[in-house]
Amino acid sequence: MRSCDSHFGYQAISKVVPLVFAWNNSTLDCARQLNAKTVPDERRPDMQFATPMITAIDYINENVNGHPGLIHGGMTTIIAHSTASLLAAINSAPGTRIVSQSLNMDYKKPIRTGGFVKIHAWLYG
Repeated sequence: MRSCDSHFGYQAISKVVPLVFAWNNSTLDCARQLNAKTVPDERRPDMQFATPMITAIDYINENVNGHPGLIHGGMTTIIAHSTASLLAAINSAPGTRIVSQSLNMDYKKPIRTGGFVKIHAWLYG
């Protein structure tokens, strides 16, 4: 099995890999997202970064259920952390080590499996 064949639990559609959209600091769509208040004011991306925000879209199937039809909370954390780590790597010099200082998750509502999820990550500070 190749590594992408089991990404985040799917195997039946092994040719599908996550889509990632990078928003650079001059992207009109990034400005629209911010103006639509989808990002809290205290966590608005810092436009000093070359790529302050990314959006990932991935398929989540039933192999990652915590309860029937719902994604396991640990898998939710892995997806969020992987997306944020990718953004940090995009904005780092080649060869730089990326390390998480801390990770806190506030779960707002359950996420259903058997469909696509959209994950936003942004840098601020």
